[in-house]
Amino acid sequence: MTLSIIIVNYNVRAFLEQCIRTVLIASHNINTEIIVVDNGSSEDCIPILQPLFPKVQFIRSDINMGFAKANNLALQKASGSFVLFLNPDTLLTPFALSTCLQHFATHEQTGALGIRMINGFGEFLPESKRALPSISTAFFKLSGLARIFPSSGVFNRYALGDLSPLQNHQVEVLAGAFMMVRKNILDTLGGFDTDYFMYGEDIDLSLRISKTGYTLQYLGEPPIVHYKGQSSKHRTVFHTAIFFQAMKIFVQKNYRLGWMLIPFIQLLSIWTQFKKKISKSGSTEALLQAQKNLLVICKKEYEADILSILEQQNRSHCHLSSIYLHQQSTTILSNEIRQYKAEQILIRIPDMDMSDAISLMEKNKGIFFRFIFADSATISFNN
Repeated sequence: MTLSIIIVNYNVRAFLEQCIRTVLIASHNINTEIIVVDNGSSEDCIPILQPLFPKVQFIRSDINMGFAKANNLALQKASGSFVLFLNPDTLLTPFALSTCLQHFATHEQTGALGIRMINGFGEFLPESKRALPSISTAFFKLSGLARIFPSSGVFNRYALGDLSPLQNHQVEVLAGAFMMVRKNILDTLGGFDTDYFMYGEDIDLSLRISKTGYTLQYLGEPPIVHYKGQSSKHRTVFHTAIFFQAMKIFVQKNYRLGWMLIPFIQLLSIWTQFKKKISKSGSTEALLQAQKNLLVICKKEYEADILSILEQQNRSHCHLSSIYLHQQSTTILSNEIRQYKAEQILIRIPDMDMSDAISLMEKNKGIFFRFIFADSATISFNN
């Protein structure tokens, strides 16, 4: 077995289904196994998804074990030479997996790698490449200097702001949303540290991989979509507290003078939670409910089916328009999108290749993109 792909799901069945569909396309001609852990979800996704994906191994946990334990549970069953830890709210391009495996084949010192991620609005996610946390990075984050100087290698060192997102770089920290690791390293290290319930475990594993003498690599191409945080979108303040608790565990475990960071972490936690409480922007879901103009991009023969699905999922209040795909370039499509003044885009895959869809997203930042796949009635953000 070449590649084992581990996905931990918590109440995001719609995203998980779409994620698996893109994984199956990306793993074509790669000897791959897919292991999904349904981690105490209130909605039981396995009876729905197992008939759709009979080759996927599903593991049901009656309780939420946390991200680290759930991944380690699946890791015990993994037989691939490489393991990809993948979030369920991600969408892969057709060549994402093969590009990563090719890099491993030509770079023996690479122990793990990550990839450029964009969110549903086509915007680069800075956590795709990171440095280890420190007193200075905590201070610059807390003071707002990292936000004011996003391209600075000093003030925004944690997000490696001086390194181009479009180029490959050796980095210190990879995101657990997409982290491909040599299996022999994971066997040596024992997988994720289960002291972490959620958040921080990817930083911890990144550091431990580095200590084995291997390097961590960030790939600027090809990008993937990461909708980010869908499992926790309804409890933002609570999950912020969990995140900063994970940071405390990390610094106390790994830094000899880690106690010096604790006051910065506590202050940053309080400030971040305060901002979330007073924020008027609301969640992404609330933002989308306020936006009306939805543009469907598909082949003409599928338009009626898509509009019927949208009506069933209570999207009839939206102003709906359609663009029929022929041979338009993403530039021409972008011009049409601007003419329609679209606020949301729905693309049918494979009417448009996922690589072209992501290119279109990056050309139209600020518009929210969602997808529907052939032979499926599932649309993201309609769980």
